[in-house]
Amino acid sequence: MLSKINQEVQVDFNRIPRKIYWNNREYEVKKLGLHHKYRVGNDLFHVFSVAGENLFFRLVLDAQALTWNLEEIHDGL
Repeated sequence: MLSKINQEVQVDFNRIPRKIYWNNREYEVKKLGLHHKYRVGNDLFHVFSVAGENLFFRLVLDAQALTWNLEEIHDGL
């Protein structure tokens, strides 16, 4: 089931997301899917689609503020 989240999260990042910290839980990234970027005015955003053990995550990195936003999760890998 797809769920829209739109919530700030913490991410361990070393060129790609490695771990996601959300709702007092740690999710290890097992697989990297698509990555793309877009701009809104002068602001640059990176979008990562990643998969954990049982969940798919869509993460957005605000490159100026260096904050991560979890946009959606899906449990149907």
